[in-house]
Amino acid sequence: MPRSRIASLAAALLFLVASSAAVDAQSIAAPILALRTARAPRARVRAIEDIARMRPEGGRVALEDALRDRSPSVRRAAAISLGELGDPTAIAALTHSQRDRDRNVQRAATASVRALATLPPPARPPNAPGTLAQRPGTPGGFYPAAAARPPAPVVDWRTVRVVVSINQIGNRASASPAELELARDTMRRATESTVGFALHPGATLPAVAQQRIRARTLRWFSLEGSITQLQRQQDATAARVRAELSLAIVAEPGHNIIGTLSTAASAQEPPLPPTAPEPWGRLAQTAIEAVARGAIQRMQEQFAATTPARRTARR
Repeated sequence: MPRSRIASLAAALLFLVASSAAVDAQSIAAPILALRTARAPRARVRAIEDIARMRPEGGRVALEDALRDRSPSVRRAAAISLGELGDPTAIAALTHSQRDRDRNVQRAATASVRALATLPPPARPPNAPGTLAQRPGTPGGFYPAAAARPPAPVVDWRTVRVVVSINQIGNRASASPAELELARDTMRRATESTVGFALHPGATLPAVAQQRIRARTLRWFSLEGSITQLQRQQDATAARVRAELSLAIVAEPGHNIIGTLSTAASAQEPPLPPTAPEPWGRLAQTAIEAVARGAIQRMQEQFAATTPARRTARR
């Protein structure tokens, strides 16, 4: 083969490899590009949420840049998402945002700083053994996940009727990143303890489960939504926290929304002496856990006919 022909083929091959790499890089960096170029604040907020979910390379730096955005809603979303990334390197930028001219941005930055302050530098991917999880009773405090939750129960995929994925829980209230994770973890535990339900393992489903989904003898749903209210109130009779959670029920694998559900719960205590520690942390935890368990219970009731226990009770 002539040398000119070989050179042409080599150049074409190198072009294809470079083009493929460029496409991959463009796909990974898409939310960062959207954050930097979108004109509407809502579009930039959506890009920030995508960065928190997809965790592309350079995401933390892009979010730190967004802390200087001209829109308060964008700066607040960036402060929240930096806490969700779990990278303590962001504390310096968040500390500066605690002096932001917008009070909501200040609160979001403070909550994220508290959530990140006790974290060591991340050395393992999220949800890997030994990563960090919410410490019960102290929103914002963390300790090893292996001690936080008991081992997941062994699932008999031949008898399960409903498999549930707990997706991203957004923040449309004043919840901290730790409180959002508390809601997700409570929903996961409630799913695992529900007869006929199983929690999606987060990786590929076992072959028997995939076969049953294709045969429509196993239903797969994902839950995603937001904490829409986390309201603190105090009067002469009690200190109260009211939490509200709104979720979409999405049929998988087609990702079709088939319904919504909303739950609310309150926690209260009698007034404490002025010298006593503030009760808001433990009240928020109680309310969030109750509202998350209530969401799974509502879903269980909606699909009661698919669970073995309910089918037996009707006979």
